[in-house]
Amino acid sequence: MRHTLLLLLLTFSGCKCMGEKLLETATGGQVKLDGNTITVKNEKGETVTMTGNEGKLTITNDKGETATVKGDEQGVRIVGKEGTAEFGTGKVPEGFPLKVIDGAKVESGMKSKGPKGEVFTLMATVAKESAVIADFYEADLKAKGFKVERVQNPAMANLIVLSGKKPAVTSSITITRETPDKPAALMISWNPE
Repeated sequence: MRHTLLLLLLTFSGCKCMGEKLLETATGGQVKLDGNTITVKNEKGETVTMTGNEGKLTITNDKGETATVKGDEQGVRIVGKEGTAEFGTGKVPEGFPLKVIDGAKVESGMKSKGPKGEVFTLMATVAKESAVIADFYEADLKAKGFKVERVQNPAMANLIVLSGKKPAVTSSITITRETPDKPAALMISWNPE
């Protein structure tokens, strides 16, 4: 979406009327284009302003709350008042509460503020057997005081789900593997309750 908005900014900066009409149709609101800035006002009078420059998109609402989206060859990073999400950066979110298994290739990570604490999500690929990955995370959860339930349907040996629960926190770990020659996909969530 970031690239689409920046493309629209560049494309329609010389044709303000046509660009505004197209964006009004797409968003359902009133649109104003001014250089590298798009302002959208909905039927309730709420306003969102998007400004793009130097590979960064800043989004500001009428309450003054902002979020930034920055992308480069490493990936995309979104930062707002509720937290940070990174896609394709290969980084583990700061403060991630579980160990990361050796050899994991991090695809995306997210850290946000939930009503009861920090929420984390991590997606990675791992060139290991699904059972080895599950054993690693089951041990890590148990070491952190979680009661762990492991679900693996014999008919679906390529899918293992770990559900961890302890007072005030749940964690879910899903491991899938399409074929033996491909890395396993790993998705971890951590949610304070």
